[in-house]
Formats: sequence, C-alpha cells, structure tokens
Amino acid sequence: MSSGTADRTAFLGGQDAAIGNTAEDLALTPDGTELVVATTAGDFQQVFRTSDLSQTIRYPSGYSAQRSVDVAPDGLVAVGTDT
Repeated sequence: MSSGTADRTAFLGGQDAAIGNTAEDLALTPDGTELVVATTAGDFQQVFRTSDLSQTIRYPSGYSAQRSVDVAPDGLVAVGTDT
C-alpha cells in the first residue's frame, strides 16, 4: 500500500560500501532484486541485494573509476569509464 511518504527499508554504511562519495551510477537488474553500482573506489562494480542492501558479489573490471553502468534485459552488465 502506498502512503505517499517514503519509508527506509534498508541502510548501507561502513567502510566496505562503495555507495556514497564514490558512486557514479546505479542500475537495477531486470528482476529488481539487485543493484549494481559503478564506483570510483576501485576496479570493480559492487552488487547489492535490494531487499537489505547486503553485498552479493563484486564484478572485476580492467579499469578503475567507472562512471556509468547498465544492465541488459538478459542480465549482462556494461560499464563505462573515462580512463
């Protein structure tokens, strides 16, 4: 039921989280169960479960400082960088 007011259902914090100062872009997986984060924090993309924001996996990348991310309908993750 919608009340018109946002309710926080999960919170992500701590030093292990790339979300925050270093997040450049976010993308949801097609089923909406995971959030993929492009970050300038390292050569990886973090993936979080949307239900509780626990990290599920890190996708390695050959480049650091990702600036954008998108997820295709089949689940393929694409990342853009300016390096």
